[in-house]
Amino acid sequence: LASLGVPATKRVVVGDDPESIQTAVSEGLCLADIVLVTGGLGPTAADPTRPAIAHLFGLRLEVDQAVLADLRERFRARGLDDFPTSNVVQAEVPRGAAVIPNTRGGAPGLWIEREEQIVVLMPGVPREVYQMYEAEVQHRIRAHLGARVEPWVHRTFHTTGIAESVLGEHLDVVAPELPEEVSLASLPY
Repeated sequence: LASLGVPATKRVVVGDDPESIQTAVSEGLCLADIVLVTGGLGPTAADPTRPAIAHLFGLRLEVDQAVLADLRERFRARGLDDFPTSNVVQAEVPRGAAVIPNTRGGAPGLWIEREEQIVVLMPGVPREVYQMYEAEVQHRIRAHLGARVEPWVHRTFHTTGIAESVLGEHLDVVAPELPEEVSLASLPY
């Protein structure tokens, strides 16, 4: 979210356990209007995110025929004529969710809106999630948040020849004079 000027409120890592996923998303929705989830959208039993979130919101999973056709075509394009039935789950979409295209892999992303809050499910494969976020998700978030998205500016000033404690004392003197939305941090390296 930093690319939109919105700092992350919290980051949580959970295993492939439906209850842990549901708890993390529920807690996230208590803190923020948007929760981004990565991973667990594949075709195996170790990919429980989609059904866990559908269950959390009381949404029925339905096979999206366009997604299924795209998956079948991806297999054919790779010379794989036999489409594994296990891959059909990747085409299951919670009723009312919007499909986010995945141009680098099989599992599409999902955009689920519930009472002004959003949960975005994206694949866990780094090249897939980065591409999906850059191409689709950040633009949808910006459109959804509208004027609430304010630029977030981060500036780094390098210092040398001064002890961290001394620099901290100087910053403590300056900090009260800064606008409320400005924060300072000393990060030695």
